Amino acid sequence: MNEGNRNFIKDYLEKLKEEGKKIDSAFIQDYLGTGATIEYFIYRELQKYFSEEDIEKKLGEDTFKRVNEIMNAYMNGIEGQDVSDWDYFSELSQAEFEKLRFDEGTKFSQGTIDKFNPEGILTRGNTQIENQATNGDKLHIAIIDVEESTDNNYHGGTAKSIFNSINPNCEVHFFGVGSEDQDRAKAVQEIIAYNESHEESQKIKLISCSHGLGKKEIESIENGNLKVISAGNLHGHFFEYFRFDNGTYAVPRLTLDEETRIRERYFDHNPDPDSEQDFVRAISEGFVGRFKALDNAILVNVNLAIDQPTKRHECDISVSWGVPVVAAYYAMALRANPDMSYEEFYGICQECSSEKNHILDEDLFMEKIQAIEQQRISDSQSKKRSLGDDCPEAVKGSDLSYRTGLINEATRSIRADVVREEEQEQNNDETNKKKNNNDDFDDHGGH
Repeated sequence: MNEGNRNFIKDYLEKLKEEGKKIDSAFIQDYLGTGATIEYFIYRELQKYFSEEDIEKKLGEDTFKRVNEIMNAYMNGIEGQDVSDWDYFSELSQAEFEKLRFDEGTKFSQGTIDKFNPEGILTRGNTQIENQATNGDKLHIAIIDVEESTDNNYHGGTAKSIFNSINPNCEVHFFGVGSEDQDRAKAVQEIIAYNESHEESQKIKLISCSHGLGKKEIESIENGNLKVISAGNLHGHFFEYFRFDNGTYAVPRLTLDEETRIRERYFDHNPDPDSEQDFVRAISEGFVGRFKALDNAILVNVNLAIDQPTKRHECDISVSWGVPVVAAYYAMALRANPDMSYEEFYGICQECSSEKNHILDEDLFMEKIQAIEQQRISDSQSKKRSLGDDCPEAVKGSDLSYRTGLINEATRSIRADVVREEEQEQNNDETNKKKNNNDDFDDHGGH
């Protein structure tokens, strides 16, 4: 669109009002469905390599216009918009309404408020895990993300907000970076340096990075004895579903019609005969294939209420927001067992996901984690008792006050022995003295 701050959905709603119409499910699916999300990802990937002019040439004018509209809808939704002057949404289901992105600055009609409860959506929790109280030291984790701080920004601050909403019992260190691979590699080295200068309880144990990590970063993480959840972990292992307050849920699926339209727009159209259309095709094939290969992925709830810097709701497919959700679960597991590998964690998640729909059962997950923690505590106590039986000084350390009674008793016994010996020696001396005196008398008194 490239029209400054124009809002595509708001403009579309205004046209509907002029015609006396309301937004329908077809629009939601066409611009906010799984297929539209794939188109957005294709476009974003192309932006890494080509100018806007070149992308338009490769895609054609109509597809280029459409994908820009999708990007605007995906990124902005109706955040901060006043849509209270018409009952735009009454024909939508709850799931369709929640595909819209909005925030606490969005103004809805009373009819929309009564039917969909936007305020309730903005304030609901992102997890059903209840007792999240913690005792003792918090687990230290790091978030590597774009931007230099988490104050009043978008991507990095959102990742931190999502993590904290799922697991508030961690000490979060934020490492703001640029968009290049070497920036993330540098952040990993900074984390390792931090750990080398801090005691064990303060060391960072887990990295959450909503981007891909290269071979160099992964090797550094492994050598630094760190755990990680990144975009690479999620592909094929975890995916997203959206849970609603009424107990229903929606799982993103690429329909056959959506796939057909993507192929028509990005696979078969070839306005650039000399070359690089094969590159566009390869990118498109990659994203379509990725979404089609997610049938066995563990589904985690990413129907998000985000509190940064203002409350907003999102219900779109995003690896960026899936990473901190899974990282928050992994942090819970690492608190129960600091040595738990990613493979062990993933196995627990598999055990705790439904065979029918692969949705992670958070209650069952927490039961497993708590059982692991209790077993670790029990094993530690048993080891301590065994050590205490065999060598109590090793458990008590250098403090021997618990043995004062024994020491005092031994001291008294030693002193009594000394006194008896002294008395015996004194008695012997007196006996010898009397004997000598009698001998003298006998020698001289006989004349």
